[in-house]
Amino acid sequence: MTSAPSDENCEEEPILKERAKSAFRYAEDIAPGLRIDMELNSILHSTISEFQEVQVVDTYFGRTLVTDGKTQSAAR
Repeated sequence: MTSAPSDENCEEEPILKERAKSAFRYAEDIAPGLRIDMELNSILHSTISEFQEVQVVDTYFGRTLVTDGKTQSAAR
């Protein structure tokens, strides 16, 4: 016997389907010939200062700090 889906899941499903079509991805060139490309779950923070561009994103690896387009650290 299956239970009825919760209202929250019903509301999220169309969002997830649209996200899949929009190519919500994170890609980074690591070295010549080596590129990492993965689904980007969400952008938690993004800012630009006079010195650098900083993002905190949620990826497969967990919350990830990215400065100037390069991954600095990740925590699950």
